[in-house]
Amino acid sequence: VNNQAMEINNQEMEVNQFDEDNLQLDISLDQEIAAQRYFSSLRSKVREEGRKMKQMVILDLGGEKFVVNRKDLMRFPHSRLGSLMLADTVKEVLKYCDEFTPGDPPEFFFDRNPINFPAILEMHREGVLHISESGCPLVLQKDFAYWNIDELEMEPCCSLKYFPQIDVCQNEKDSDEAARQREAETAEEENFGVSYVGQVRSWLWNTLEYPWTSQFAQFFAFFSLFMVLVSTFTFVLSTMEELQEDENGNVEYPTVLAIINFIDNFVVIFFSIEYVLRLIVAPVKLKFMKGTMNMIDLLAIIPFYLSIILEGLEDFQIIGKASKMIRLIRVMRILRIFKLVRHFAGLQS
Repeated sequence: VNNQAMEINNQEMEVNQFDEDNLQLDISLDQEIAAQRYFSSLRSKVREEGRKMKQMVILDLGGEKFVVNRKDLMRFPHSRLGSLMLADTVKEVLKYCDEFTPGDPPEFFFDRNPINFPAILEMHREGVLHISESGCPLVLQKDFAYWNIDELEMEPCCSLKYFPQIDVCQNEKDSDEAARQREAETAEEENFGVSYVGQVRSWLWNTLEYPWTSQFAQFFAFFSLFMVLVSTFTFVLSTMEELQEDENGNVEYPTVLAIINFIDNFVVIFFSIEYVLRLIVAPVKLKFMKGTMNMIDLLAIIPFYLSIILEGLEDFQIIGKASKMIRLIRVMRILRIFKLVRHFAGLQS
């Protein structure tokens, strides 16, 4: 009896275990089916997202990234970006960009300033080329050349501003380059060497030609300007009727006339010394003498010496009455006023 009871209990336990196993099997099958459905749906989404991502590319310009649709870039196949999208080998891709990282999406790196790139990118997206007013037109022109975009693609509203600005900027650039070239040539010409004579010559040249190089040069420039003003004042004063000689050679105010002549002589001697010193220390003598301002300086002092020569010839009776000729030559002293041009940069233009 006991053996039969134990067998019945074992059979009941086996039945219960079988029922539990079947229940767990049913639950596992349901979970597996649900998981398969979930992952199948997820893979479909991933494939769809991947298909979409393959249509996008990343353009990295100097660290600034732009995400663009490949179809937009292929709208202009002859541009750099259009040619890049049509490239099918790594070697060909690197012809149009500096670095390339494959992936989904791929990334193309350009070592360029991105300031003008939004206008170029917008042209690929919208099919029309507009530009902003900020930035240098010459830089924008170089960007057009780099991205292989024709300037004539620009809309009329922008081209009316762009092309005149190009001309203005190009003229300014040419002027600056010419000025820098002249400065370089001048610096080479005025290299007097490192010897003692060369240093003294350089100091004299800078003092006489460039007032901003030292305080003494500034003082000398102001003194020279003062001499020009004094010479102009005495010239105007000497034209007064009271200071003219009558038929007998007498003057109403001989003392005043003597003072004027003394001042005039002193000014001319100062101008003569200044001109001779500048001629001696000039790096290129012929170029110095051909300079417009230097020719004016020379013409300003020549009448004084011509009048002295004519007076001497008159005293020695080599020529007849030369008073009229002397007066005419003295009138040429008005040329001294043009020495003001040297001291005022605005007058030199």
